[in-house]
Amino acid sequence: MALTLDGNKKITYTTNALNIYFDYQPDELLNTNFSKILSPLESIEDIFHNSQSVKKILIKMLNKKNETIDINVSIYKDTKEDEFSLILHDLQTNKNVSELEIALNESEKRKDFLHTIFNEQKSIIVVINMDIIIDVNESFLNFFNAPSLKDYLNDNGTCIANVFEKNDDKEYLQNYIFGEKWLDYIIDNPNELHKVLMKEKIFEVNVVKIDKNNDELFVATFYDITSSEKAQNYIEDSIEYASLIQHSLVPSNEVFRKYVDDYFVIWHPKDVVGGDIYLLEELRHDDEMILFVIDCTGHGVPGAFVTMLVKAIERQIVGHILNTDDDEPVSPGQLLGVFNRSMKNLLKQESNNSISNAGFDGGILYYNKKENHLIYAGAKTPLFVMQNDKLDIIQGDRHSIGYKRSKRNYSFTDHVIDLKEDTTIYLSTDGYVDQQGEESGMSFGKKKVASLINEYSKETLSDQQEVFLDEFMEHRGDRIANDDVTMVALKFLSNKEKK
Repeated sequence: MALTLDGNKKITYTTNALNIYFDYQPDELLNTNFSKILSPLESIEDIFHNSQSVKKILIKMLNKKNETIDINVSIYKDTKEDEFSLILHDLQTNKNVSELEIALNESEKRKDFLHTIFNEQKSIIVVINMDIIIDVNESFLNFFNAPSLKDYLNDNGTCIANVFEKNDDKEYLQNYIFGEKWLDYIIDNPNELHKVLMKEKIFEVNVVKIDKNNDELFVATFYDITSSEKAQNYIEDSIEYASLIQHSLVPSNEVFRKYVDDYFVIWHPKDVVGGDIYLLEELRHDDEMILFVIDCTGHGVPGAFVTMLVKAIERQIVGHILNTDDDEPVSPGQLLGVFNRSMKNLLKQESNNSISNAGFDGGILYYNKKENHLIYAGAKTPLFVMQNDKLDIIQGDRHSIGYKRSKRNYSFTDHVIDLKEDTTIYLSTDGYVDQQGEESGMSFGKKKVASLINEYSKETLSDQQEVFLDEFMEHRGDRIANDDVTMVALKFLSNKEKK
């Protein structure tokens, strides 16, 4: 934003950006005294009293609604013309590209004013005509350690792309990118993030195309993003490593095969890491195992942190079972209660000052080969049971684990499933059933899941997995995933069939 004052401090010129920012119409401020947009707390005499050719101060100004705004202003005094040029910077914004476009369309009389704007910017700014650099700001010369533009052109040629460093995977711009000139590529792809490498520094590039006197000018602004890119790469590497850790927690195929006749697992975190986790543990002897399918608060990194907490509690629970008498029954409902109390204790959720409201929904399935039965307990998570060509849905309890509002001593219900007949169970987090469709916007739904089970229950679980994935992806379409998705299906043969 900029304006010009004559020797009497009357406004003789304002940029369009200034008019918009202060809510004035074009030319509305012309020939008015500068004090009209100056706070009464400020004194014109104090602002202009000395004879410095350049002065930078912080002043309070008024918009058309008489609202006070803190503005950094650079005052340039032209003794020959007896006028003052003021460059204004709002403390929270920087409109250098749009300001530059306005200035480039001004008359030749404003050329010196344009360079003032150029040289106020820390970013590198280049004006290009027919691939030839015709103007640059001081930040450009300082970066390339060039005394003048002429010296730079003598050393590097007339095209700025000559100094773009090469990158094989085309993450960074080259002179030609995907068969198109780099300037044209940026103009044709305005929604992409365009980056270049220069002198081992990473820059984001924005380009404004301007038609001036039948010439095409391009104003390219290069923002140094080296620090943020390095930080982003560090974060991404850390998350990738966290993903390796999370994958190491889930059970191997061999453990599943040891206890069930057939199975499948769908585990698709929404991000690199997620808040869904499934765990399968062998217990006191070869005849019993326990399956946990857990949907923690959130997804991504926050959700993954909660899964680590869940894994720690699960190890304590399993350790306790392994140290008890072989004949002591295992109750999934009681285990959910242990999870509930442990989460509330660890996250201090019963304190009035607690800021943590994390927890999970999920289910625990216990299998005892000797007793020939399953026991299931669920926290807001249903279990689909296909037995003797009949589908039953065990809804589980309407109570989550952890969270501030959950009851500390809530008693979860055990559901016993007799395995006298061949039985297949399906246990899923809500990321599958709640996924919205691309066209309808409606959730996939439990009814659709039940319909697929009924229709394909006689197929192998490997084939069923393919059906569940295909139906899910067709429903979702190009819509972004709502949440992490986990589904585990296990088939248990009856004792009669095993014999």
